[in-house]
Amino acid sequence: MVKAKIQEFKIGVFTDWSIQPFPDNDFAHYLSKAQRGVKDIAYQFDLSSNIYVGIASKKKPSAHHISDEVGLAGSEFAPALNARRVLDDPNNANDVLAPTQSAVSLAWDFGELENKQTITFDVILVAGIGLDDLLCEIKAAQGRPPPKGVGGPCPPPT
Repeated sequence: MVKAKIQEFKIGVFTDWSIQPFPDNDFAHYLSKAQRGVKDIAYQFDLSSNIYVGIASKKKPSAHHISDEVGLAGSEFAPALNARRVLDDPNNANDVLAPTQSAVSLAWDFGELENKQTITFDVILVAGIGLDDLLCEIKAAQGRPPPKGVGGPCPPPT
């Protein structure tokens, strides 16, 4: 019997939210330093609506990619090409993207995958009203206590 082994197993997640009312006026950000006890997340937001959407996981990502190349001239292959960027050509130095039609991606490197090995992996997709709400919801989805100063579940947005 031949033992199968994958030498390099990676997962990449590409997200492109069109936040209303102005989908071409989204900011994008990768949070590399802890804020309210949360870090290593990618999120987009629209200041006019105060809507924040983000991706995260319990596992720290190995790479991130923030891009304004969402449409690629309307190509039907644009999402696949952008998803590959986080795996093949991440722009880890780019943590903030000014208002544009933007997208954010995260990647995780699991190394080798042996025959009959199982990996369970959670990707967290969250929407919130304001950054504090987004961060609180991410912590809750990660199964961690809410940020300091917040008792119990995340408070309703104001």
